[in-house]
Amino acid sequence: MTTLSQSEAEARRVKRADYVSCTVAFIDCKKPGSHLKENYSIIGPGVTSSSDQIINLPEAHGFNIGAAAMPNGITNNLHIHFTAEVFIVQKGEWTFRWGSNGENEFVGHEGGRYRLGAHMDLPRLHQLGAR
Repeated sequence: MTTLSQSEAEARRVKRADYVSCTVAFIDCKKPGSHLKENYSIIGPGVTSSSDQIINLPEAHGFNIGAAAMPNGITNNLHIHFTAEVFIVQKGEWTFRWGSNGENEFVGHEGGRYRLGAHMDLPRLHQLGAR
């Protein structure tokens, strides 16, 4: 078991004020419709494709925690992941679409937690706005 000192634990604390967004973290962010998406890499080396991405806690932890934010009405383009993703809807409602052409969907609501599996053509997110 790894033991952390109080000062080591404090050094690993990531406050919301420390988050830094990146609008070019992935190729899909450069496509029309996804260009206003903001990506955050909070814990772990992340899955970003951009050397401009700030990673708050870059040490490998065996997992990654990131976040995304998009203005109301913005749609993230379809893409694929080789790992499962867990989505926690912090605000508003989001439509999740998956499949080769986004033919499957459900709406996630504020406070909901949703897990989507690996090796899926996913997710095409659409910010529906606050309830």
